[in-house]
Order: sequence, then C-alpha cells, then structure tokens
Amino acid sequence: MDALSKKHGRCFALHTVEKGDNLSKIATHYNTNVKMITKYNAIITDPSHIVIGWKLEVPDERPGKQKYAAHTVAAGENLGKIAKVYLTTVEAIVDCNPEITNPSLIHVGSVFRVPDNR
Repeated sequence: MDALSKKHGRCFALHTVEKGDNLSKIATHYNTNVKMITKYNAIITDPSHIVIGWKLEVPDERPGKQKYAAHTVAAGENLGKIAKVYLTTVEAIVDCNPEITNPSLIHVGSVFRVPDNR
C-alpha cells in the first residue's frame, strides 16, 4: 500500500487534473463520487471549478483496486480496534457505512463494510 493510501486507510490515487477534466468525469473514472473527492481535497472550494495541474487525492474504487470485508461487531470492539485489524482508518470505515452516525457508538452484531488492506 502506498503512502497516500496508508494516510487515508483505503485505496487512493493521485490524479493530476488535465485539460477537459471535471470532478464528475474524474469521479466516474475512479468509480467514486464528487462528494468524496471534495472531502479529501481542501483545495477545492467550488466543485464546478478545478484547475489544470492540481493534484487531487481520489478514492480509487475501481474493481480490483480495493478489497472490502464484511465485519460483524463483537463484544468489546470499537471502530479503532476494527480499523487496526484491517489496516485501515476509522474515517474510512465511516465513509463506507453511512448508517454510522456516531463513530463512538456501535452495536454488537452490526455488520459493516470495511476496507481490507491486510
């Protein structure tokens, strides 16, 4: 896993903006969405305006790029412990599971989609 992916706990690509690019086109290429790209790139203040040459950190969800596991929460676990097992981050787990509204409160028996970087 490269340094960029380790930083975010899931598979990421560094995309250099080229002539003709827009966030929708970039998102489609990496099988992600504009919201996720803007989340990881503070340089983007207006999603309708990006600049040629910008280097964007883009979640890479193309088939074969990122593995996922289905994890059932056991007694005594929290997202930090689960993240360590799969070599990911709490933020990456929360990104994959919109039903997690409070990362500090998860329930035994809940099943989460977890980026698996083992």
